[in-house]
Amino acid sequence: MSSLLLTIILALHALALAGNAQPPEPGCAPEQWPRGQYAPITRETLDQLEPVVSFECDTPVELVWSPDGRYLAISTVERIWVHNLKESGLGPYIFPSVVINPWDGVGSVAFSSDSTILATVNPPDGDLHLWSLIGEKHSVVQIQSQGYTGTAAISPDLSRWAIAHNDGNISVWDVETKNRVMLLEGHHRRVGALTFSPDGSRLVSAGGRVGAASINPQDTTLRVWNTVSGELLATLELGGLVNISTDPAQKLTFSPDGNSVAFTVMYDNGNSILSIVDIDRMTHSTIAFEDRYVKGAAFAPKGSMLAIGSRSHLRDLRGIVFLDAEQYVELAILPFEHMVLSMAFSPDGLLLAVAHETDSLARGQIELWGVRE
Repeated sequence: MSSLLLTIILALHALALAGNAQPPEPGCAPEQWPRGQYAPITRETLDQLEPVVSFECDTPVELVWSPDGRYLAISTVERIWVHNLKESGLGPYIFPSVVINPWDGVGSVAFSSDSTILATVNPPDGDLHLWSLIGEKHSVVQIQSQGYTGTAAISPDLSRWAIAHNDGNISVWDVETKNRVMLLEGHHRRVGALTFSPDGSRLVSAGGRVGAASINPQDTTLRVWNTVSGELLATLELGGLVNISTDPAQKLTFSPDGNSVAFTVMYDNGNSILSIVDIDRMTHSTIAFEDRYVKGAAFAPKGSMLAIGSRSHLRDLRGIVFLDAEQYVELAILPFEHMVLSMAFSPDGLLLAVAHETDSLARGQIELWGVRE
């Protein structure tokens, strides 16, 4: 969507953003964001990674960087915190949460290409909200929909968004017309994860759990859809679920070039594997970790590395495993005391944002890691 169209939408539906005008509540912010020079995080500099910022927050479920690297959005169970890392002395924006139950879904949070608008999908109705980060204006694109499950995706240009329904169907909505433009049918059970490709031409969905596995058969497929025609391009059998009710739900993560999508597949016996789907060839590769449970993946900006959240079965060790994105060879392990919930590289590749558990069930820890020059 063009900046002009978004401006028109915001102008037509503009409301004062009262929540932003209030002083931010304490918490979920460091005393100071990192200042100074940092070197790119590469396979050659992994052994020099160190924490440059650390602070507690509400239980975090997702970390999202704006395309220009100015903002870091921290989506939590209670709210969304959007921090400006480029300008000092500014308090965070605070927006309503997109999470109903973090084990069933994490909602959807996305920035516009010019990093001036934050888009969110509202629970429980699936409406799209557009929040201006420069003019404190707010617009809502309301839809007539039922059975939204909390799993959603927003296209990179913010022109469309997709929501999953209780019957396994996926509806795709147009921001400008406010109409449903597609109904994607094929999943026979709840959809566990959704994501658009970087160019918006593909929508990828994966099956999720509904109730007890012994009672209800699960949908263990991943499906790739054409977002222009609505055609189902491929159905791949994963052999397990992308999301089950353990730890906050994970996202499907596209590589920067849009050629592949990474995620972990989990089984009822507690085992998990890393899965990589080649979107062009429609092929599926898996990487097993001998003694590790893995959950969630993040690509480095240039696509050369993958960061995987992990926990050892045999030892009380948790951390992030870094893999070569082509050969899937282990490069390094960054240890953490608690389970990693989410991670995201900054667009320039200089910082890695990590959210992990703490001893408190109601609080999480946010850390930014970098390589000091």
